[in-house]
Amino acid sequence: MKFTRRLVRGLALLGLLVPLYAHGAYPDKPIRIVVPFAAGSLTDIVFRDLAVELQKELRQPIIIDNKPGASGIVGTQAAVNAAPDGYTLLSVGVTNGASNKSMFVRLPYDPAKDFSSIGKVAESPYVLVVDARSKINSLKDLYAKARADQGSVTYAYASGSAQVGGAMLARAGGVKFAEIPYKNSPQILTDIIGNVVETTLTDFASGMNMVRGGKLKALGVTTKERFPLAPDVPALAEVGANDFQLIVWFGLVGPAGLPAPVQQRLSVALNKALASPDLVERFKSQGLTPRASTPGEFSDFLGKEIVAWGRMVQVAGIQPQ
Repeated sequence: MKFTRRLVRGLALLGLLVPLYAHGAYPDKPIRIVVPFAAGSLTDIVFRDLAVELQKELRQPIIIDNKPGASGIVGTQAAVNAAPDGYTLLSVGVTNGASNKSMFVRLPYDPAKDFSSIGKVAESPYVLVVDARSKINSLKDLYAKARADQGSVTYAYASGSAQVGGAMLARAGGVKFAEIPYKNSPQILTDIIGNVVETTLTDFASGMNMVRGGKLKALGVTTKERFPLAPDVPALAEVGANDFQLIVWFGLVGPAGLPAPVQQRLSVALNKALASPDLVERFKSQGLTPRASTPGEFSDFLGKEIVAWGRMVQVAGIQPQ
């Protein structure tokens, strides 16, 4: 009997130790980060840059797995349905982490319940651009054209955040844009240069690279004050779109149910990576500001963003699909 009780206690202790040992050894194989947007998108660039430093901290390869489609839904659903073991993670941003909840009637995941927060990564403004040869030289010019002929200004977008941003920008000027959805942002910029569409809100780095290359013209950035990395470009809020501000952000999560030791290990590694001078410089070149946080802080931030973007979708008059 004593032997049996000892054996039971020993087996029970072993059962506790096995998962603890497994977590202590984490990670012991490559980690996959699902990016639910196309290669070459800002999200893709952010997480490829992050992966360089993150794998140094975790001492395992970080694999970026692009799964674009349906405003980030395809890749996000694949990630949240993966085993919560720390080997499949997900890049989240405004679109798949906040605005989708209000823009789709039957969203197959819930950003408020299906994520294990790891931490915030970075944030950046958008920039409003037109073709460099366009007669539109300012936001006021754009509004004037839209007022003169409603629907004459074509606005392209490839994400929920850019769609909401465009609708809010039009509302700020009391006009309407003809909205045209695209599958990816790079194609939008190509089509603006090709005179297929007129304007878009695009990520700061892509837009300003083409502005400096003489292919596009910047009408303004989506901060309330001028952005330090482009002091010659006005803030949209100061040139006709009163109080307009649109900041995009990026974060890292896992599927719901991620073990606390794994979550903490990833959080520590993420914040160390974000403090790397090399990554800070790479982010700066893309118009990004690193934003470290704890899992709890990022979880609270996500909750507030879901509510905030829900209000913006409603105010913008966008009907859920």
